Amino acid sequence: MISTFGIISLVVAAVAIYALLAHFKLMQKRSGIDSAVIKIEEALDAPPGELAAAIEAYNDAVDSYNEHISNYPGKIMASLVGFKEETYYESV
Repeated sequence: MISTFGIISLVVAAVAIYALLAHFKLMQKRSGIDSAVIKIEEALDAPPGELAAAIEAYNDAVDSYNEHISNYPGKIMASLVGFKEETYYESV
C-alpha cells in the first residue's frame, strides 16, 4: 500500500513534469516568433511578394504564441517568466 506521503510525492512530481512541458512548449512558440522576425529582415531586400509572405509567417507565429499564453497552462508559465502578448505586424 502507498502511503499518503508517497501519493503526495507522486502528485507533486506529476505537476512539476507538466509545468516543465508547458514551459518547453512556451519557449518553442516564442522561438517561432524569433525565426519569423529573421525571415522579415531577410525579405526586406527581396521582392514584395517574399516580404508579404514573411510578414504573414510572423503574424501566424504571433497568433499561435498569443493563443498559447492566453490559455492554461501557458498563461501561468508566461506570467512566471514575464512573457507578454506580442503585437501583429501591420503594413503601413
